[in-house]
Amino acid sequence: SVRSNVINELLEDIIVGSEFENVTSLESLKARTHVEEPVNHIFSHVHHTSWIEFQQVDKILDDSQFCQRWKSSTGKEVSLMSEKDMIDVGITAEVKKILGSVSAEAVKKG
Repeated sequence: SVRSNVINELLEDIIVGSEFENVTSLESLKARTHVEEPVNHIFSHVHHTSWIEFQQVDKILDDSQFCQRWKSSTGKEVSLMSEKDMIDVGITAEVKKILGSVSAEAVKKG
């Protein structure tokens, strides 16, 4: 899909040339799980629909050397974060819904 292709391009920008590239392949991150149903959220009368694709990288997040920030090849600041990290810094209600959807899908996937 167009959405998957855009995500693949973003992942390539984030990973190529980073320390993360030495741990996992871009191809393995392209094998994402697609959540069937979107997450819908209304904020201030604006309706948001989030279509979700995810890939778990728990082994990498357990290694503290990868829990840091780096710049992508186009200069974007990037950071890998666990769900706990996200909650610790504060997340929006919409992101909480997305995390819930990913958690539920991961349980179904086994």
